[in-house]
Amino acid sequence: CGQQSRHIDIRFFFIKDRIDSGNMNIVYCPTEEMLADFFTKPLQGALFRKFRDVVMGKEHVNTLKRTVLDPSQERVGIHELI
Repeated sequence: CGQQSRHIDIRFFFIKDRIDSGNMNIVYCPTEEMLADFFTKPLQGALFRKFRDVVMGKEHVNTLKRTVLDPSQERVGIHELI
């Protein structure tokens, strides 16, 4: 392990030590709750509209918590293409 990779070890073990000691907690955040995806991914359908409403202030950010989208809402119908 040379000087160039030493900083990786320090960062990794710093976070690992904090997790092991209980000072830090890692929580999985699915795409349906990740507001940053609005700015970084090409979203479509209901997920796009949901994030757009939160970003524009129409809905509160708490509306993103644990909501399940119906997969049929993500598809574009023929009537929407015209």
